[in-house]
Amino acid sequence: MNGDAVFVFNQSGNELIRYNRRDPAKTDRFVRVEPQIGQQAVSRFAGTFYSSELDTRWTFVAPNSHLVLQRKGESEETLEPAFRDAFFCDAAQELIRFSRDRMGKINGVQAINHRLLRIRFDKVMRGRD
Repeated sequence: MNGDAVFVFNQSGNELIRYNRRDPAKTDRFVRVEPQIGQQAVSRFAGTFYSSELDTRWTFVAPNSHLVLQRKGESEETLEPAFRDAFFCDAAQELIRFSRDRMGKINGVQAINHRLLRIRFDKVMRGRD
């Protein structure tokens, strides 16, 4: 659109409106919704993941319908759902995004923040811990 669009939040902050300067009929509204994720869905993300780039492991556990990140030398962090297969980690201001294999099983995770640009962690298979 090359600057033809203007984005504005409504007063309550729960709706983002995109106005098209050239064609006002092309106004879009994006409404914030709370992600719905239950205990069974959260538990699918649990496991240990290893980054060869950082030579470190991250462990995700799922008590009480919440996903918790455990890192060596850090406090446990309860993650907030962002969108499908992704969670926010407030303390590190990271987006944690899980990846899936062809069968739909979680096989890795990427960490994205101002210092880490898509650092990959591969799921550690049981028996190799």
